[in-house]
Amino acid sequence: MSKLTLAFCSVLALLGPALAGGTPTLEQGQRYLRSGNWKKAAEAFSAITAEDPSSGAAWFNLAQAHNYLKNYDRSIEAGEKAAEFPEIRATSLYNVACSLSLKGDVDKALEALDRAMKAGFLDFDLLETDSDLDAVRRKQSFPMPRKHEYDVHKGNGKSFQYHVILPEGFDGKKTYPAAFAFPPGQGVRSADWMLESLFGGETKNRGWIVIVPVAPKDGWWTHPFHHAMEGLLNRLKRKYKVEGGRFHLVGFASGARPALTYSRMSGKYWQSLSTASTYGWTGWSEDDLVKFARRKIQVHLFVGAEDEYGVGVARRVHQSLKKHGGEASLSVLPEQDRQLLELHGGAWLTLLDQQRTTD
Repeated sequence: MSKLTLAFCSVLALLGPALAGGTPTLEQGQRYLRSGNWKKAAEAFSAITAEDPSSGAAWFNLAQAHNYLKNYDRSIEAGEKAAEFPEIRATSLYNVACSLSLKGDVDKALEALDRAMKAGFLDFDLLETDSDLDAVRRKQSFPMPRKHEYDVHKGNGKSFQYHVILPEGFDGKKTYPAAFAFPPGQGVRSADWMLESLFGGETKNRGWIVIVPVAPKDGWWTHPFHHAMEGLLNRLKRKYKVEGGRFHLVGFASGARPALTYSRMSGKYWQSLSTASTYGWTGWSEDDLVKFARRKIQVHLFVGAEDEYGVGVARRVHQSLKKHGGEASLSVLPEQDRQLLELHGGAWLTLLDQQRTTD
């Protein structure tokens, strides 16, 4: 669970500021967590949740603090409360699974992991290595994707791995549409999952070049990786004939967040932006959407019908982009949750092909 602390920074920004008055603030509680003062952190977040039960950030952090204190029952209770907030449901349920595993309740930990994955938690590196889940792994091996070979791009003093899928019968003289796809989670194993589940098998027959980057070690695609990424994009454009000279940007689950970031930072590289889930879109204001609509990047939103919260966010984004002159489509996939199985096995590229030819 401790490895997820950094991932909470963006969640904290989404779920609201601290309370006023005598109640400790979220930032004060965060400082206690960062300094390892778990008892003070638990006291702070307990006070905040008592004052404001609608603070998902406080419930999330309270669960972490109690986990560090080995108060597993309290951690599980707070984690289940945090899981009621859709934007942090997947990670909160993962944390619940960790506390259950540490408590020794392996069967319930497996149930919580199953709920976390259905909610969109697909960080396979963490599933494979997190010591909190040692008791679970002793009982049952997780189904892991097969491993892939990766190239390394170095630029701007940074380096990261990436994998390229070329179409069957690739001809260097021909032009192909190209997708640049950010995987869910962090690390190589999550990228392996994307390559195996979303773009494996039939993808080579779809006539697309697909590039999947691996997030850097700290998990964040922030500056100065932006410039390193531009170097890779220019390198790929020199090596392959990319349709229109621009890529189709893709983000699945939490991979939608970096996809959104790069769609705003490097607009000249992208023909379209496709996100499966509403990670990242939640914090966009109306003004943000107006500005993005003016960029004239085609936006394709995929969301599962069973993800009611995500459907609401996607509809707001879609309507706003269309209202302000943007190019946008919305696909609500029936009987689908955040894993969006309907997009697996290369089907995503088929849908993008259909949109390419009709736009």
